[in-house]
Amino acid sequence: MFDATKHICTSIPTLEGMKVLLARFHRVVEHPYASAAILLLWAFYPLFPFHLFYFLFYVIPRNLVLGILTCLGFEGYGLRADSPASRYQSRNYGGFIPRNSVFSRTQSYGTTGIIDQTGSPQASSHSGSLEVRPPPLVV
Repeated sequence: MFDATKHICTSIPTLEGMKVLLARFHRVVEHPYASAAILLLWAFYPLFPFHLFYFLFYVIPRNLVLGILTCLGFEGYGLRADSPASRYQSRNYGGFIPRNSVFSRTQSYGTTGIIDQTGSPQASSHSGSLEVRPPPLVV
């Protein structure tokens, strides 16, 4: 009876695998200044990849969504007068907005604005500034 949990399988690199590995290493050797710059940046600023990931996948999409909501009329202190959002509300809902509707969620998200370092919401005018830093990582 063969029990797969008690056996360890390893693969032996083939000649073709070694060629691929050397080709990848050759690209690094081809551009030593770029490789050295990346390694030096990473050595002096080890959180750089995490901050880059945070900026690319959180800050930029969030600011794009908030910018679109601002263009539609969802602002920090509520709906802007004579905006597409206010016209939609007056035409479809009047004074009553259903709980957990898409409109109520977008209104809530539009009023939160940009979150500062302490985590408390603050109203923003969305001047186009992307000056937001990620929260510090606890190591």
